[in-house]
Amino acid sequence: MRIIPFLLLLLPVLAANGQSENSRWHGAVGITEGTLNFQQNAAGAVAIPVRFDFLSGHNSALSLGTNLKIGSADEYGYSFPVILVLLALLGASGAQPDLSGTSSSSNSSNSNGYSVNLFADFPLMLEYNWGLGTANTSDHHVGWFMGAGATYTTTGVTLTSAGHGTSENFFGWTGNIGIRFARNKELSFSTTLPFQNSVGPIRHPLFLALTFAVTPRPR
Repeated sequence: MRIIPFLLLLLPVLAANGQSENSRWHGAVGITEGTLNFQQNAAGAVAIPVRFDFLSGHNSALSLGTNLKIGSADEYGYSFPVILVLLALLGASGAQPDLSGTSSSSNSSNSNGYSVNLFADFPLMLEYNWGLGTANTSDHHVGWFMGAGATYTTTGVTLTSAGHGTSENFFGWTGNIGIRFARNKELSFSTTLPFQNSVGPIRHPLFLALTFAVTPRPR
C-alpha cells in the first residue's frame, strides 16, 4: 500500500509534462470506471495516459505508451475516490490497512462488512493516432486512436451475495479505442482479456473500462 502515496505525488509531475510544442511525449490525467464481467464488482481510478511518438507525421503517429490506473474496487464502485485518499493517508503514516472485511475463502458465510480492494492497471501498448493530438500543428479539430498490448491488473472480485470479496491479480492482453475532441480531451474504451480462464469465481473473464482524460495545455 505504500506505493499509493508515491503514485499520487507523481500526478502533478506527469500533468505538467503534457503535450508541448513539437513534443513526441504526450501525457494526460483523467478518471476510469471499469468492471470484470459486470459480476458484482466495479472499479474507479485515477488514469494517467502517457505515450511517446516514435514515428510521426503531420496528421498521424505511431506511439508506445501506457494508461496507468490506480484506485479501488468494490461491489458497486462507491468507494472511489474517498478510499484512495484514505489509503494514501494511511500508507504515508506507515499503516497497513485491511479493508477487505472478509477472509479470502468464498466459504466464509459468517463474515460481515463491505469489501473494498485495490484496483491498479499497468498496460503497455502500441498505438496508432490520427488527427487531433498527433501534433500541435494539426488542422483537425477531432482525432481518434486505437492500440493493443499487454497489461497487469489487480482488482477486487465479489465472492458472496453479501458483497465480500478478495483482490485478484492477472496478466492479460489489452486493447483500446478512443476519440480526442475539444482541443485537449479524450474518451476511450478498453478491454482486457486475462491469460487465465478464470479470475476468482468468474469464468471466461473480460475486464471492460471507460476512461475520460484531459491533456494539460502547453505553457
